[in-house]
Amino acid sequence: MTSAAHALTTARANLAATVLKAPAAGTVGEIGLAVGSPANASSSVVIVGKGSAEVVVDVPLARMAAVRRGLPALVTPAGSTSPVDGVITDIGLLPAASASATGTAYPVTVLVSQPVAALATGSRAAVSIVVTTVDNVLTVPTSAVTVVTTGRAFVTTLSRGVTSRTPVTVGAVGSSLTEITQGLALGQTVVLADLSQPLPTNTTNLRRFNGGGFSRPGGASVGGGGGRGGLATSNP
Repeated sequence: MTSAAHALTTARANLAATVLKAPAAGTVGEIGLAVGSPANASSSVVIVGKGSAEVVVDVPLARMAAVRRGLPALVTPAGSTSPVDGVITDIGLLPAASASATGTAYPVTVLVSQPVAALATGSRAAVSIVVTTVDNVLTVPTSAVTVVTTGRAFVTTLSRGVTSRTPVTVGAVGSSLTEITQGLALGQTVVLADLSQPLPTNTTNLRRFNGGGFSRPGGASVGGGGGRGGLATSNP
């Protein structure tokens, strides 16, 4: 009877040990156990808790001068087209581990206070850091601008069926709109690339500029409005 009672007590203890209770609410992210296999001290179940999420992105050294704590950022999870808001909370003092392969870069931490399910631990995301915000300025589509040097660029304008290359000075540059501080006036038409045409060679570039026309050009009017300049980068 003593042996049987001991076996029963052991069985009940083993049964109770098969029930795992998470210390916090969340979603099961990883199970390090397999049916029929013995568990050991390294076996675990990972719980992804609710709350904020941190995304670390490596920013090239050449862009670091524009990055500082408190800047807003847009975080787009892999496979999604809808970004969520974030803010820079930390900037690494030492280069990132990827520096040797891609050039010097520093880790920048972006805090997302209201993350979506796609921003689970170990997931990937694209990060766009907003370094400049401007309102009520002259803008053109970024695809219409060809940059020559910092702050200097040119656009192709269209007037009475004739195109001409116009030097401009640019301000804030975003992914879709670019601020023009000098060189254009409100209402002018700028030529966009025709995405249905093959990429031009050097010869066709010269012929198009000197000949005064593009084959089936797309047009866009210069407009006023506000835009945000973005430092676009991604976390591989």
